[in-house]
Amino acid sequence: MEVVIEMTLPRDAESAPLARHTLDASLRGLGVTSEIRADIALALSEACANVIQHAEYSREYEIRAHMDGVRCVVDVIDCGKSGDPAVWKREDRQAPPAA
Repeated sequence: MEVVIEMTLPRDAESAPLARHTLDASLRGLGVTSEIRADIALALSEACANVIQHAEYSREYEIRAHMDGVRCVVDVIDCGKSGDPAVWKREDRQAPPAA
């Protein structure tokens, strides 16, 4: 089963728990163990905190999660004016198999 989650959230500290809860519920529904979900939640928390703290030119940020039953790839994206959107194209990146 493939699951894709896309969220646009306000760049404030209250949005991170919502993102974690949404992703965790989806992973739990796919049968992902609590240990793995905790690792993913920690990484997501760190990425959200970085965007919330450092995305000066944006009022929002995006989270895109793709889960295919084998792996979970999560992108946390600053929606500000800085950066090149072409960098975020999924086909341009490959996550290591153990990521």
